[in-house]
Amino acid sequence: MTIKDTHRTLVIAALAVIFLLLILFQAVSSMRQESPTFDEVILLPAGYSYWKTGDFRLDFDSPPLIKLIASVPLMFMNLPLQTKGFDSWESANELIFGHGFLYHRDADRIIFWGRIPIVLLSLLLAFFVFRWARELYGIGAGFFALFLYSFEPNILAHSRLVTTDLGVTAFSTIALYYFYRFHKEPDTKHLVLSGITFGLAQVSKFSAVLLVPVYLILSLLRIFSGKKITSPLSFPAKGSSIRG
Repeated sequence: MTIKDTHRTLVIAALAVIFLLLILFQAVSSMRQESPTFDEVILLPAGYSYWKTGDFRLDFDSPPLIKLIASVPLMFMNLPLQTKGFDSWESANELIFGHGFLYHRDADRIIFWGRIPIVLLSLLLAFFVFRWARELYGIGAGFFALFLYSFEPNILAHSRLVTTDLGVTAFSTIALYYFYRFHKEPDTKHLVLSGITFGLAQVSKFSAVLLVPVYLILSLLRIFSGKKITSPLSFPAKGSSIRG
């Protein structure tokens, strides 16, 4: 790599980091102004109860992954699971339990740190938006996509809230990216990463099941395009033997 190429790579990396820091600043600086939403009162305490008890009875209306991710910082606060005067987690009344868990403690501090992992998921999604657009249409398109992402109101709103929406969007996008890469360059790495992120999307939100028909349609389009997809796995030819 020449000095010119190295300089260009550093400039691209620096610009990308600036956009990511801009997303981070917008999300974190505005979180203090947002009171807990209805979903956060349920999801964050439920996720904490999963870690502490291994019991997933609270809020089984949504898969557990995002709740588990968001509640990781709470594990360092050593919060008692039981709250005097309120139903315990065993009662399976997640709303009453959530109110007791949050508002009989420093709710602002708990919510703030619970939102940080969602912000990090937003940064991860931003990186893949940039990466995918750059691979498809060049570096200019990558930065344009990242610029749009950095100021998209819906993204900015959900990037600082403990809900399943941003999480399922991130993992679904990454799953589709690696599925695209697998069709473009069939190999084991892209196949495995596509499968892993597909699974992460499924345990983020039930609506991720829509990835199944999307994967199917994309595969059919690839097949009917006439481009052959070779297996990334190596198998011995028929009639041959494998020697130790």
